[in-house]
Amino acid sequence: MFRFLSAPSERTRVPSAVAASTSSDRPVSCRERIASDARGATDRCRSIGPRSGSVRRTGRRALWSALLAATLLPIGCGGESRIAVHPVQGRIVDGGQPLVGAMVVFHPTDVSLAELSPRGTTDADGRFVLTTFDSADGAPAGDYVITVLKFETVEGPNGIEPGPNVLDRSLADRTASPFRFTVALGPNTVPDYEVRR
Repeated sequence: MFRFLSAPSERTRVPSAVAASTSSDRPVSCRERIASDARGATDRCRSIGPRSGSVRRTGRRALWSALLAATLLPIGCGGESRIAVHPVQGRIVDGGQPLVGAMVVFHPTDVSLAELSPRGTTDADGRFVLTTFDSADGAPAGDYVITVLKFETVEGPNGIEPGPNVLDRSLADRTASPFRFTVALGPNTVPDYEVRR
């Protein structure tokens, strides 16, 4: 119970909720305070003063719980943990020359990875770098069938548009493509693949 030798000043005035509990000799419940306003739990528990050591600890636990929840929230909302990926690069050539602007897609043979389709686009040197989640991050380890497509641009009613695939149709079919590659742990370099038209 609080005892005042003199009337409290404005700087030491006890909150009304505490004063009410003091006059009734009923200890203030921090649980009640947290339930009514979790954000102010720590400050209100601190205002109870020296006699409320256990309540202070409760307030601190509430604060740390809130901070922990705030820290973990992006993980829970941002979703599921990602499978590890490994850098993969390669080169596509046509008649010994770099094939520019071709789309290269890796199709996993493991059904557990069926939703993933690492892919890349060949540059001026015919080289590609795979992306699964983030740009150029690579692909999960495992066996893949590789498809390659190359669309020539054509003049359409609305200007330049993608035209038909100019490569052999089998290269666009994951069940028929002859290209295979196994992504291992660490950096991977795919051997040059020669396409046919």
